[in-house]
Amino acid sequence: MGTRGFTATAPGGKTAAADVYVVGEILVASSRANPPGKFHSMPSSGSNLAQLTKLTPDTTSASDPAFSPDGSRIAFVSQRDGNAEIYIMNADGTGSTRVTNDPQPDGPASFHA
Repeated sequence: MGTRGFTATAPGGKTAAADVYVVGEILVASSRANPPGKFHSMPSSGSNLAQLTKLTPDTTSASDPAFSPDGSRIAFVSQRDGNAEIYIMNADGTGSTRVTNDPQPDGPASFHA
């Protein structure tokens, strides 16, 4: 398990940054698009960008991912309801559920043993 940030430069000089988390599969937390913050995954053995699977919808932001100890769930922060709240979803992107409801921004997300 590990986390790394990287920046890539496209032809023409435009750059994009992302955080990469590895827990069995690779999770990319992208800072591109509007709103920023999308999660994509791919098998850790993958080498083809066509293997990227979108885990969060285009209509929402997602940040600060945290994997459950067994790697089956991801907790994250999203503003999809207008305020930074903590959500949890299955590692494949299904079953997203909000777990906090506070007028103050919540986060970062984490799991505790």
